[in-house]
Amino acid sequence: MKVLIIDDSPWAVQAAQEALAKIGAESVSFRPKIDDSGTFVAQFTEYLKRNNSFDLVLLDYNLWDDFDGLRFVETLKNIEIPFVAFCHCREHNESLEELGAIGSIDKNDLCTSDGIDEEQLLCKLKEYLSLLPITSN
Repeated sequence: MKVLIIDDSPWAVQAAQEALAKIGAESVSFRPKIDDSGTFVAQFTEYLKRNNSFDLVLLDYNLWDDFDGLRFVETLKNIEIPFVAFCHCREHNESLEELGAIGSIDKNDLCTSDGIDEEQLLCKLKEYLSLLPITSN
């Protein structure tokens, strides 16, 4: 299983990579080089042409203030890669699921006074990965 993590938050990327490693999933992080939605979508599309073996995308819907997450979700739908929304707001999570996300993880639910609730993140990732077809990657 190979998961692409798209997030501008280093703590979120690290937490997701560590959780995925615990369950034997390979992960790759893709960070936007600029803060322009149109250019980012083009960069991502080009990246996927060179690296098209992902089973799932873990997507931060709020990469920057004017990020057009909806446009990006349309890109994911067009290339038929399942995705999980990784957000700070339940309202976004619900609307993204309506747009085709197989699930959502609210970052606010993961934050504790001691840091990240790794067990909750791990549980959510296992749940969503179990929904995917088994591949030979």
